[in-house]
Amino acid sequence: SMVAVASAATHIGPLYIWRNVTAVSQAAPDRREGGPFLKAGIGSGFGGGRTYVFHNTLLQPSAVDLTGESGWQGYAIGLSEWGGALINHVSRNNIWHVFADRGYSISQRSDRSRDNDYDYDLYSGRITPTEGQEEHGIKGRPVYESRGAQGRYDLLPTSPGFDAGLRIANFNDDFVGDGPDMGAFEAGTPPLEFGVTAYLGGEGLSAALR
Repeated sequence: SMVAVASAATHIGPLYIWRNVTAVSQAAPDRREGGPFLKAGIGSGFGGGRTYVFHNTLLQPSAVDLTGESGWQGYAIGLSEWGGALINHVSRNNIWHVFADRGYSISQRSDRSRDNDYDYDLYSGRITPTEGQEEHGIKGRPVYESRGAQGRYDLLPTSPGFDAGLRIANFNDDFVGDGPDMGAFEAGTPPLEFGVTAYLGGEGLSAALR
């Protein structure tokens, strides 16, 4: 899909967007350009509920489009106000790795956007506005230990964001090392599991059907 998460319908909240890993954003089968990870906004007096965005990872995979040309399929924007003003969002410990260095990891440019708080994120693109935001954030690109392994997105100890996140009670208490890693995966922990049979053990679907 083009957009991973759409939160514009959150009127009161809180909504928690937590530990997602996403790679491909594509506008259409024959169009390489991608969109935002999170499409937020407010319209017709509805929306603007409290939204917490913790420990998400945007990957940037290389790709070949339908014409056979090398290209990209990763996200162009992290948080964005597509659909209306960005209101009442808190961003912590995310990896906002966007396609272009001059792209927007967080795009909040509308005069109607307000009450947002961004910090402790690893971001490769631009942040708007910059004043008062990302005081402890890190500008850079993540470097992964074993990106190709299913469920593992370990940051190298030399990577920006390693052990550099903020401790958030009840969300990352099981961190390993001097601090939580930024992004969805904590280095040194078991692989992330995905799908309806996640965390059911080795028997997988058969266990779910009992």
